[in-house]
Amino acid sequence: MEDVSSRIVKKAIGLGCQDAIADVITNRSYQIRFAQNEAVIGNRWREATASVFFVYDKRVLASDIKDLTQLDAAVERLVKIAKSSQKNPDYAGIAKGPFRYARVRPDPKVLSLDEGGKYVEAAIGGATDQGAKECAGSFWKYEDEHFLATSNGVEAHDHRASLYLSIRALVSLESSGHGIACATKFSQFNPEKAGRKAGRIAALARSPKPGKAGRYTVVFDPLIFGSLMDQTGGRLGAWTVMAGLSPFGKKIGKKVASPQLTLYDGEEVPDEDDGERGARLAGPARDLREAGRPVPRRDFLGGQGRPVAHEHLVHPLSVVRHGRPLDDPKGRYLPHPERRGRRGVEGHPPNGQPAASPQEHRGLGR
Repeated sequence: MEDVSSRIVKKAIGLGCQDAIADVITNRSYQIRFAQNEAVIGNRWREATASVFFVYDKRVLASDIKDLTQLDAAVERLVKIAKSSQKNPDYAGIAKGPFRYARVRPDPKVLSLDEGGKYVEAAIGGATDQGAKECAGSFWKYEDEHFLATSNGVEAHDHRASLYLSIRALVSLESSGHGIACATKFSQFNPEKAGRKAGRIAALARSPKPGKAGRYTVVFDPLIFGSLMDQTGGRLGAWTVMAGLSPFGKKIGKKVASPQLTLYDGEEVPDEDDGERGARLAGPARDLREAGRPVPRRDFLGGQGRPVAHEHLVHPLSVVRHGRPLDDPKGRYLPHPERRGRRGVEGHPPNGQPAASPQEHRGLGR
């Protein structure tokens, strides 16, 4: 697949593009869906797709190629579309490689797992032991490989695998609980614990009564807090600011969170199941945390009028600075326009309008 990504880049440059990036993804994932306490369907994915980023005379295009057997025709069609697009006067190129990326190897026990039925049974058993009457959910084994090539000398390979189980337990139609188990290491995957949590919450929710209006102290479950932070992080990307979708765009220099809050986003976090070694628009991430800075910085929200330099969002809450600017000798850091939930590649849109975003690479939903 390394040859395929390089071939896409060479083809695009040969057609007149100034910049080209190709990320070829192979997906070998596996799913079991269960309902009414038993497995009902299994799915396996064996597919290869490519996400591409082309720039022709400051005309930016980002898209997916689903059929790699028609590669040349697809690249020609996309470059033709790029030529007819509006120019983005703010576009200033992509980072110049080569770079060295840390290599993380997937757990061999996760890679070799090809049957998840007993993990579904363990989760259901954990829930019913707590009093649940009925369970539903899904088990996933995720595995994908990325082969990245750019016209500025960047080449990278990333191989990821993880296990994920989500279970909803019901005592009655009004009483339910939810639990998840997820891990990149087989030894840390505990579906029974997820089932027990879901069943315990469902049992506690039996015979619900209306609450009274008033002021209460709220303790967030990790699932809820994680979702809030995910949504917050998504609004901190320069892409959402440019598109007018972020509440933080006009708050540069203003306090937006408690100084006790530290958000960290790094694609080289050990055992993290949603990061990539290769940044599409720049070099490796740099872990330069500045804890206690709860204000957005102009250079983190893309306010310098410069091109973005890294795929992943950069949090100005406490500040994590990733990536390297393309030609800035002062060492300021800029984020990628947006980090989508499943690794999207987005270019700057003309006139600040959102470009069509590529679909999630895995072809899966969580």
